[in-house]
Amino acid sequence: MQEPGTGRRRGGYRSNPMEEAMIPPVKPLSDELTPDNNLDDDAPMTEEQAAQLRDLCDRAGEPMDANLTQMQAQKRIAALQEVLGE
Repeated sequence: MQEPGTGRRRGGYRSNPMEEAMIPPVKPLSDELTPDNNLDDDAPMTEEQAAQLRDLCDRAGEPMDANLTQMQAQKRIAALQEVLGE
């Protein structure tokens, strides 16, 4: 039974409905979508990125642009992984 005017039940507090509705923070769906401080906007993509991009482009039937920067390559890799369901 509730005590009049207090919003409390006898013998304890009511739970806060906002606390129950809160959703805990989660990790981004893809690590590739978060900026990487090690990537250079002006530097050409790394050999590792080029190899990964070549493989993804081949499997997706997409053309590969060999003149991407590290940041552009990472974004393209993430997009192709999403297309391929990886």
